[in-house]
Amino acid sequence: MKKRMIFLAAMFFLISQSYPQNFEKLERCNAFDKNWRFHLGDIKGAENPAFDDSNWRVLNLPHDYSIEGDFDSTYASATGYLPGGIGWYRKEFRLSPDDKNYNYYLQFDGVYERSEVWLNGRFLGRRPYGFISFYYDLTPYLNFGDKNNVIAVRVDNSDVADSRWYTGSGIFRHVWLYKKNRIHVANWGAFVTSHFVNKKRANVRAVTEVENNMNDDKLVKLQSIIIDSEGNVVGQTESEIIIPAGAKHEYEASINIKDPRLWSIDEPYIYRWVNKVYDGKLLVDNDTVNFGVRTIRIDANEGFFLNDKPVTIKGVCLHNDAGPLGSAVPVREWESRLELMKEMGANAIRTSHNPPPPELLDLCDRMGFLVMDEAFDEWKIGKKKWIKGWNVGQEAGASGLNKYYSQNGYSDYFEEWAKRDLQHFVKRDRNHPSVIMWSIGNEIDYPNDPYTDPTRDNYEPWRPPAFELAEIAKRLYDYIKEIDTTRPVTAALANIPLSNEIGYAQILDVVGYNYQEQYYKRYHARFPERKIIGSENGDSYSAWLAVKNNPFVSGQFLWTGIDYLGEAGKFPSRSNTSGLIDLCDFKKPGFYYRKSLWTDDPMVFVSVTPPYDTLNRFRFNTVESWNWDNYKEKELQVVAFTNCDSVQLLVNNRKVSAKKLSDAEDAMIFWKVKYEPGELTALAYRNGDVVAKHIIKTASEPESIILKSDRSSIKADGKDIARIEIIVVDKNGNRVPYADNKVEIEVEGEGINIGFGNGDNKNLESFKSDTHTVYRGRARLFVQSNGNKGKIIVRAKSKNLKPGEIIINAN
Repeated sequence: MKKRMIFLAAMFFLISQSYPQNFEKLERCNAFDKNWRFHLGDIKGAENPAFDDSNWRVLNLPHDYSIEGDFDSTYASATGYLPGGIGWYRKEFRLSPDDKNYNYYLQFDGVYERSEVWLNGRFLGRRPYGFISFYYDLTPYLNFGDKNNVIAVRVDNSDVADSRWYTGSGIFRHVWLYKKNRIHVANWGAFVTSHFVNKKRANVRAVTEVENNMNDDKLVKLQSIIIDSEGNVVGQTESEIIIPAGAKHEYEASINIKDPRLWSIDEPYIYRWVNKVYDGKLLVDNDTVNFGVRTIRIDANEGFFLNDKPVTIKGVCLHNDAGPLGSAVPVREWESRLELMKEMGANAIRTSHNPPPPELLDLCDRMGFLVMDEAFDEWKIGKKKWIKGWNVGQEAGASGLNKYYSQNGYSDYFEEWAKRDLQHFVKRDRNHPSVIMWSIGNEIDYPNDPYTDPTRDNYEPWRPPAFELAEIAKRLYDYIKEIDTTRPVTAALANIPLSNEIGYAQILDVVGYNYQEQYYKRYHARFPERKIIGSENGDSYSAWLAVKNNPFVSGQFLWTGIDYLGEAGKFPSRSNTSGLIDLCDFKKPGFYYRKSLWTDDPMVFVSVTPPYDTLNRFRFNTVESWNWDNYKEKELQVVAFTNCDSVQLLVNNRKVSAKKLSDAEDAMIFWKVKYEPGELTALAYRNGDVVAKHIIKTASEPESIILKSDRSSIKADGKDIARIEIIVVDKNGNRVPYADNKVEIEVEGEGINIGFGNGDNKNLESFKSDTHTVYRGRARLFVQSNGNKGKIIVRAKSKNLKPGEIIINAN
């Protein structure tokens, strides 16, 4: 990740004439996240520096004010039945008189949405798109000395439904204040790429834009250095040129690395490209870009190659929120979720359907994930954002507008902002080795939403024709290629026949197929040069075989890796349940099914299809429970997922039968078993040996609460979190899968409760409350450091249960 100079709260003294004679590198940090004042609701004059905000709430960013609201059926199902509204943020800060000769830039990683920003009453600008990063030059309007500076931000997310999923509201990503000398590397101004690469040598090139904001022409030297992960300098070069006053110059540099360590999924090795900018002998800027040496290639017949080795992309789509945390997601929670995806066997992430937070891409770089980086969910014309439930009111057609669905959204601003947003998106993310392709859109060609499809029986002729999609796609394609020619451009298509007919698919470097596995072979034959990827897929075995058995398909991205708020059904359903883990990071049976398909280390998982599930939707509705008192001596369907040769099932240590995976239906092994309390055991065999085991035990009455944390200590930085599982157990310590006790928690010491939930799609309790009902015997509490060192004591209690307690150290 590019390291930048940033103003710190405790300003150090620098002697200055035209600019400082001494220079110190300042790392990027989140110092400007702290101590903002917030007001929910619109208020006149809040941009005025003299406005009295003393009674406003004080908080740290990132902040999502929608997640703090109550679920209500009067809001939209599209955005999870949570409120939006208008919010104001203000922050005061001072600068030393010695700092007058610096440039200052304020960067927002994301503000949802329609943000307007003022400094000292001067309007800096607006940004409608809530997921895009942007920055402003503060330099002309700053005060120095004893006079305060006041930043004011107005956020407007007052539409009932302006997205098909939950977005959150507010300054929900980090904010950075950069302090730079007048001669410096431009923000997002360095682009590092790998060219000739083999085992003995890699040629790495960079284009670096340097700004001269002085009043005089300057002879500026740029020294470029590559440093490996161990801190060794492995190559360097330098050049100098006269940059006119107020002008910019792009330096081009090339450095060879001997015996390079290549970035890969299994060994995500990171180098640093350091740009040192000199005015004469004086160092005036020191800018760092993290990068990886790697090559990518997609072949129309053989699929995806990383460093000239074939790789099957096993991906998942991830949305922006994290359940109880809303869209203000701490980096540790992203890391935890990626760890779960890695455990499941995933090696790729699709950022559905918007630019992600930068720290997510940092993690993908470090953890070895490939990324399809996606920009938009709609273009010129808005899609349907359902208000009363997904597809509720579909039959109303045009008359359902603003009653059953809204079409407000990014489309309202697309024509004016698309180029800027897309190019800023690419500039911000282009140095990440994890990013392997850019997606310009998701399902813009969806039948009758928003464009008409005359090839379908139920087409809606009043909708605009789809032919303009190709023209828009070509424009977006060209916008990206102006910035980056090293990665392919793709889009996730929902209607391949139509997109072929209008020429949309032919514009793309890689064509993404959403749920259209039936067309892989047909259109591979018709378009033999086409490069294909499953950009969005269900988790069926047939969808996986369509990748596994067709090497010309680069891979698939499952919908979805994790449940997400919004795109919900009728109230009280508040979230989409297509994920392989739920809103609170609890693994569903489908997680283990995918693990059995995508991993090699021996595993087995056994679960039960509920007898009341007459549709036998085992893949989604099986439960890890052996508590079926109402079905004694009745047959239950037992399901095992494994990647081993065979599985032996036992009930109370009595053998039921052994079955081979090779004989299984859709790679799942089934038994019909009469229920009796006790133990259900699955033993997995390879080459005749037991290599994995899974046991489900019948739980007795709930007796107590136990607390388990993923970490015994966290950083005392005000950002780090512990994820605490709250479990209702019986006298033997078994989780009680039918328990639904209401649990009250207390957090004492140096931590705070930032989210409490249970993963149940229909639970409407506030995520910010200290009480919550457990679901299937468990819930999840997220505790964050308050910035002080010391102990964090978490207690949980419930009527008629023994309380639980856990201690976490904040260091």
